[in-house]
Amino acid sequence: MITAHEAKTAAVEWLLRSEEDLGTPPEIIDDESQEYPWGWVFFWAPADQSKVPPERLEWGFMPIMVNRKTGRAFPVGTVGVTGALFGLGWDREE
Repeated sequence: MITAHEAKTAAVEWLLRSEEDLGTPPEIIDDESQEYPWGWVFFWAPADQSKVPPERLEWGFMPIMVNRKTGRAFPVGTVGVTGALFGLGWDREE
């Protein structure tokens, strides 16, 4: 099991690898982050939106889920948290 701090670090690391086209680092919005029995959902935004290409701003910024047991991070996507959990088989032991 990982801690909330480790989960936040995993989310930021995933974002840094996956959101290279932002032009600015991602920042976790702590007040909007949520903890669940299975893990966390972290909401985020670019540190400086003025540096983000306009076409990238149109996509929006999907939250990142982090599994409490494994520490793996995944984007939530358009299906929302429940859909992402179902689709990933989150209730399975990994």
